[in-house]
Amino acid sequence: MNSLSWFLYLADIVGNIGFLCGAAVLLLGLACLASALIGFLAQDEDAKLSKRCFKAFKFAGISLAVVTFIGAITPSKNTMYAIAASEIGEEAVKSKVGQKSLQALEQWLDSQISKDKK
Repeated sequence: MNSLSWFLYLADIVGNIGFLCGAAVLLLGLACLASALIGFLAQDEDAKLSKRCFKAFKFAGISLAVVTFIGAITPSKNTMYAIAASEIGEEAVKSKVGQKSLQALEQWLDSQISKDKK
């Protein structure tokens, strides 16, 4: 497989990462809410349980922040495809045929512009 094939494979994986991050954010948010609620309600009755719940809240909160950050900076599948297309386009333009095509296009545009000025 060439680098483009690997990049397209990575783009497909990125789509799954977005889904997993969304699910993790939901579950970690619920864990934060549940541990805070249980810890708050148990603070008068059971100090050990309350302390464990607040530790769980802290862990879930930090994990939630990390997963949210990863989800935010991970590009979408469409962005990955656009990057791949851009890279291929750049390679095509840098090739000999691409250079000749650009020169022909420029000459044609120059002729069209000169026709419009007359």
